[in-house]
Amino acid sequence: MIVRTRIKVCCISSVDEAQVAVRGGADALGLVGAMPSGPGTIDLTTAAHIRRHVPPGVSTFLLSSETTAAGLIEQVHIVRPTTLQCVAEVSPGTLLAVREASPGTEIVGVVHVEDARAILRARELTEVCDALLLDSGRPNAAIPELGGTGRRHDWGLSRQIVADSTIPVWLAGGLDPDNATEAVVRVAPFGLDVCSGLRLNGTLHAGSLERFMASVRLADVGAAMASSRPVLGLPSAPTSAAADAVNVRAAGRSDRDEVLALRAAMRPETRDADNKSEVDDLLAARMKTVGVGPSAALMAWASGDVTAGFVEVSIHAWHDALNDGPVAVISGWYVTPAFRGRGVGKALMIAASRWSAGHGCHWLASDLDADNEQSVAAHEGLGFVEISRGICVARRLDGRIRLNA
Repeated sequence: MIVRTRIKVCCISSVDEAQVAVRGGADALGLVGAMPSGPGTIDLTTAAHIRRHVPPGVSTFLLSSETTAAGLIEQVHIVRPTTLQCVAEVSPGTLLAVREASPGTEIVGVVHVEDARAILRARELTEVCDALLLDSGRPNAAIPELGGTGRRHDWGLSRQIVADSTIPVWLAGGLDPDNATEAVVRVAPFGLDVCSGLRLNGTLHAGSLERFMASVRLADVGAAMASSRPVLGLPSAPTSAAADAVNVRAAGRSDRDEVLALRAAMRPETRDADNKSEVDDLLAARMKTVGVGPSAALMAWASGDVTAGFVEVSIHAWHDALNDGPVAVISGWYVTPAFRGRGVGKALMIAASRWSAGHGCHWLASDLDADNEQSVAAHEGLGFVEISRGICVARRLDGRIRLNA
């Protein structure tokens, strides 16, 4: 079974931003009240106005730096959020008083993970909160930092808290589309809370949110794939020594130069200007072809940080003879010569299958040159079957076809 990581988009400052987040698939929205520092603060009247425009099924979190029961109760009364997120250090007694006065509102206690003392604070809050949120603030700084820092903290400590907790745990702090997959894999939180990592010039960016969601879905499907029971007819993660050394993740803008180099090696006949334009669109999940949905470049590293290859995949409403869409289509699959025959190509194709299945696709297709016998053989060796002469090959993602060893 695929366990879906929840997504909370924080620092929502307008109804328009709330709608962007909801359309992008957010499970919850964060409305930031008055803070001693940090971005995205709004007054309570604005927060209440935004909350009234959020559809049922999407939670609203009011972030409050208030520490008194009376102050917290008043803010809840004004905004009427589904959840109160206490970002400052509030005593368990105060939280119990808020709960008694606001029985319909869930309470999330924030733990700022500065050192191992965060583990003890998490245990204390577990007794009085509905969920925890792990952030990277510095509440005792000269100017207290209670969120929105854009910094990561020690995810090793966060993983300990998640493993120890009996209530859901959200992870925040320095998250973005490039590290979302790693965050889910390393920490295994109930949900991710993101603010600055999705913003362009201070505004929530739909393309960044789409990439973030895709990275999280990749991690969710990958976690299910690594379990003892295969999902969607695909194999569990590779277990050979060579495959274990391969790390595959979604490429981000910081990987642009490496993606360009791999693409140039794969298609040396392509003009540099065209290559750069296509890579920029790919990394921004902004494909120009009509009918194409989300896209990704998945990159493989081996022997440490050595780039070993990549695969490009995008979602289509249909493709060739495959009409029961959506269909994922491979537009490029390349392994550097030094790493061929070492499981890198297979690891990339498994990652592409996971990404595609996570987007609801039933097929993964790839158009081949009929004269490229090596490519045809490589695809067939991974369970693809020819469906038309072009040549287009595809493999069912929810059937019983397995990638061969």
